[in-house]
Amino acid sequence: QGKPAPDVFIEAARQLALPAPACVVFEDAPMGVAAARAAGMPVVGVTTSFSAEQFAALDDAPDLAVRDFDEFLARATW
Repeated sequence: QGKPAPDVFIEAARQLALPAPACVVFEDAPMGVAAARAAGMPVVGVTTSFSAEQFAALDDAPDLAVRDFDEFLARATW
């Protein structure tokens, strides 16, 4: 099924042999954020199509919103 169904993310985790919470989804659209949440995965909103404010206004907002992967890596706290 397509997004917002979580199928694609659940299958990706299965193929990686990882539990859902160990995966991080990068999504640029609200339906993708909803699919990642439904899969039980943390999600980063990438603001290429929607703004950080638009992501923040979602009922189940992403854990973080960034411009690109460089910003994500710069903000990572691991």
